[in-house]
Amino acid sequence: MLAVTELVKTFPSSRSEKGGRVHAVDGISFQVEPGQMFTLLGPSGCGKTTTLRSVAGLEAPDAGEIKVGDRILFSSERKIRVPANERGLGMVFQSYAIWPHMNVFKNVAFPLEVDRTKKLSRSEIKERVERVLAVVQLDELAGRQATDLSGGQQQRLALARALVMEPELLLLDEPLSNLDAKLREEMRFELKRLQRELGITAVYVTHDQIEALAMSNQIAVMNAGRIEQIGKPRDVYERPASRFVANFIGTTNFLTGKVEEVTAEGARVATPSGGLEVSSPAPLARGAEVTISIRPEHILITPLTGGAPVEGADWIGAVVTRAFLGEVVDHLVSVDGVEIRVRCPATKSIPPGTRVQLEFPRQHCLVVREDL
Repeated sequence: MLAVTELVKTFPSSRSEKGGRVHAVDGISFQVEPGQMFTLLGPSGCGKTTTLRSVAGLEAPDAGEIKVGDRILFSSERKIRVPANERGLGMVFQSYAIWPHMNVFKNVAFPLEVDRTKKLSRSEIKERVERVLAVVQLDELAGRQATDLSGGQQQRLALARALVMEPELLLLDEPLSNLDAKLREEMRFELKRLQRELGITAVYVTHDQIEALAMSNQIAVMNAGRIEQIGKPRDVYERPASRFVANFIGTTNFLTGKVEEVTAEGARVATPSGGLEVSSPAPLARGAEVTISIRPEHILITPLTGGAPVEGADWIGAVVTRAFLGEVVDHLVSVDGVEIRVRCPATKSIPPGTRVQLEFPRQHCLVVREDL
């Protein structure tokens, strides 16, 4: 549905920087299949919104190609740049950008009324508006002024206005960022439900990792204008390709060590606190310095109430502090001066000062690439 190839977008450098141009988007490529929710995820300034605006036609890229279906919307090589109003794409902005002087029905109808290409009759416009308002569950509020809606209702209104155009591709630029935490969680499910039921192909921009994991079919993690990793949510979370991805998505522990022995499953790595069996997506060489990522919830923790540690325990340490987070309890464990975060269900809370043993399942100890 969407193919972006070697896209480049630069901006003039600021006065504090010495000449040249800043690469907001630095040669990225990705594809979005029909019916997918594809998310561009990354911190502020990574280039995700610039990429989305380039697809929408609101930014003029320096190089590359953007193709939707069989149509080339931008190509530096072929000197093609289709204007934003001729691309036929739907877009939902962070600020909603609804018309305050219009009611709900007129806000949704407005794009159809000014569209000179389709030239729909009044009855056709009415039918399409009523249909899309029913989909987003605003049909009973059609006559209400847009400014009298709640935050969640305004977000659904902005979505309805984009959907009424029946776009090939829907672009969403952090549409939930203005909502409170509870409403935001509800709207995640609502958006995902609509996307699945209507078979919408969408590109979603967010800096919220939970949002990306909950809603996406595919995630592209961006950093400094480049894509660090593309994959399914579970793969990106459990098999991060780099230290940046592991650190940005969720919480993780980083350990450094040296490869002692290469095995069929991965390697045996020596660290200052003890040895670990690790897995690696790439071949490892004996003696190589490596960085290991392991998520707090994957570490097994058992209190030592007396006697020797059980067989299979990797490290012995003591709980420094703990934090109750509702569904889980975070423990900070010190092992020979190295602090390890361990996450347990709320039913398991170990007091500070307790000696504990830690086990690190090999399949969850992943060697990650250091950031360049």
